[in-house]
Amino acid sequence: MQHIIINENLPYYISLAQGLIVTHSEPVRISKEQGRGMYGFIHVLKGWIEYKFPEDGSTIQIHARQTVYVPKDCRYLCVYPPEDTTVAILNFDLLQEGMQPIPQKPVLLSASAERLFRNFTDQHMSLNSLQCAARIYELLDLLLKAPPALPKKYRRLQPAIEHIEKFPILDNDVEFYAKLCEMSVPGFRRSFREYVGVSPIEYRNSLRLQYAKMLLTTGEYSIEEVAHKSGFNNISFFYRLFRRKFGSSPSKF
Repeated sequence: MQHIIINENLPYYISLAQGLIVTHSEPVRISKEQGRGMYGFIHVLKGWIEYKFPEDGSTIQIHARQTVYVPKDCRYLCVYPPEDTTVAILNFDLLQEGMQPIPQKPVLLSASAERLFRNFTDQHMSLNSLQCAARIYELLDLLLKAPPALPKKYRRLQPAIEHIEKFPILDNDVEFYAKLCEMSVPGFRRSFREYVGVSPIEYRNSLRLQYAKMLLTTGEYSIEEVAHKSGFNNISFFYRLFRRKFGSSPSKF
């Protein structure tokens, strides 16, 4: 049974929340080639783990008392080392409200996140779904307040990324975003694709589609209304992109 857990101070609902403890005493490689099925916060209680992301070739190591956020659909290889390692995982899914999407890239959280895992032990996590959701809301709040941590090479992209994420329904062209970053259009296109993995317009469409999916889930709007509210003026184009991203027609929601 799914729980719809509402927090009116944040721009989304948690539709599912669960927690678990994972322990490995020998080397383990966990591959998510098809993408992670849920959003997650992973906190290392003992040892360390390493994430390798094929999209941009980056690697993140998380050590004891550190927490990383990993978005839904993210593809990665997780490597557990030879020594004993224990991690606490809070998985969740969202029904989003408003136009403030959470990051679509992994983020290493600040040290303040540790307090939300202090009563977890190596063997036990005594939290029900409501208690897990309460922790997740606090972690999401830390995540959304965290300053962006783009690699130095890509920091010039920050104005464009922030504008796209804040105003995804606006039909600005690539030249507009390049000017925000004080870059040439070719240089901006190249750097954006290197960092995000898709073009600026594809990234914007992805945010629009996530919002459209949320609107469809409410059952309050027709498909045409959802397309318009999400920034799509061409209904057939909306259908095509939606089916490509989610594997089914908007009419199935």
